[in-house]
Amino acid sequence: AKSRTADRFNPSSVWIPTYPEMESPRVASLLPGWTETVLALGGLNRLVGISHECTVPSDSSIPRIHKLTRGKFDSTQMTSHEIAAVHNASTRNIALASMFASQYNDTHIRNLVEFNLCSFYHIDLMALINASPNVILTQVELGSGAVTLEEIEQAVRLVLGNPKVQVLSYNPSTLNEIYAMTMQIASECQLDGQSLVSATKKALREQRSFYMVHAETIKNEYGWSMKSCAVVQWLDPLYIAGGWVPEVIYEVFGIEDCCCRPGGPSLPSTWHDLEYKAPDFLFIAPCAMDLRQTKIEMNRI
Repeated sequence: AKSRTADRFNPSSVWIPTYPEMESPRVASLLPGWTETVLALGGLNRLVGISHECTVPSDSSIPRIHKLTRGKFDSTQMTSHEIAAVHNASTRNIALASMFASQYNDTHIRNLVEFNLCSFYHIDLMALINASPNVILTQVELGSGAVTLEEIEQAVRLVLGNPKVQVLSYNPSTLNEIYAMTMQIASECQLDGQSLVSATKKALREQRSFYMVHAETIKNEYGWSMKSCAVVQWLDPLYIAGGWVPEVIYEVFGIEDCCCRPGGPSLPSTWHDLEYKAPDFLFIAPCAMDLRQTKIEMNRI
């Protein structure tokens, strides 16, 4: 049965053409991690759109790949504290806008796509329409009750004039979930995913072997003992990385104590608490920050 949104939507009032049915994968990837997965699968020629923060190899044989997003704010000139505050406020405002806006008008349909299709960026609607994807890889923050993934997908289908567009949202928290995500993306791209999953597992084993060979030398020469560590996911406020990160640390270094539960959420912390836990090693890896920004933030702290 058609949803009420579909019944009340008036296609004639929208400037968007209806696209013909497309059989081959036309993939829009809205996060750098998902784009890198597609590229690692050998799917450069499947990509028709990426985020403004994604990078892809230049290839004259590949048709234009559209930039589909813009930042919600310019994070390059902001501290980690400012970024966290603006992101949280932006997320709340979008949720409130979705909650109180009319659910049955064209503007709301477009707003659903522009503001909710990706939790981290705004969507350039005209670029999305020009790219005309039939598979969209994204990450959508759900749970507020304001909007569901099904509503977002329905809005995307209406905007693109294609009832078969799929919106696939991923937020893997374990290595097995990453492997499963890789296999699904490969399936949607009509590519071989098992080879990449096997290669990833092999790379982790090789890194573990490399570390074990040198671990004793490191301990003897420097007195370093790696029995515990913490991976800093964000600096201000301080967050210790959970999810799949502790699993990778264990697979490579054999360390079980990462100050965070494998597969669990990243945990807020304080520098005083971290000092009390006294991990042997501290990995500074702020999400989406490059080395330059990370050094600036560390100097502030």
